[in-house]
This record gives sequence, structure tokens and C-alpha cells, in this order.
Amino acid sequence: MLTQEQRQILVRATYDSSEGVWTAVSDDVPGLAADAWTFEALAFDLDSLIPELLTLNNVSRTNEGDLVYGIEVKLVRTIPRTT
Repeated sequence: MLTQEQRQILVRATYDSSEGVWTAVSDDVPGLAADAWTFEALAFDLDSLIPELLTLNNVSRTNEGDLVYGIEVKLVRTIPRTT
């Protein structure tokens, strides 16, 4: 549960089945653009990318405690046309 001082960062992740890759972006984290072959690898990368990018972009946080982020998932699938 979030305290009043914590604000959850929203990350949007999309899986493109035709390319076989997950991508992630966030309006809350300037410069965030990540790709990975699996969702687990993407989440692992986000754990280090988010705090690094917030620091590099001098984004202030009201709470210097733990960062909290959520991932909104979008799945894009391609269905081959049958003749």
C-alpha cells in the first residue's frame, strides 16, 4: 500500500508478437525506452533504469524511500490471414 508521500510511477509495456519483443515507455520517467525478449527481463531492467533516469534527469521525489512503479500491459498479436 502506498503512503501519501509515495507516488506510483506508471510504465506502459507492449508485447509485439510479430517481433517477439517487449517494449516499455513512461511519461513519468523522462527518457525511458526499454526493450527485452521476456517480460521478466524487462521488469529486471526497469528496476535499474527507472532510478538511474530519474537521477540523471533531476526528477525530484517527495519521498526518498522506495520507488514504486506499476506496469500497464498491452499485448499486440498478429493473426495470419488464411486463404
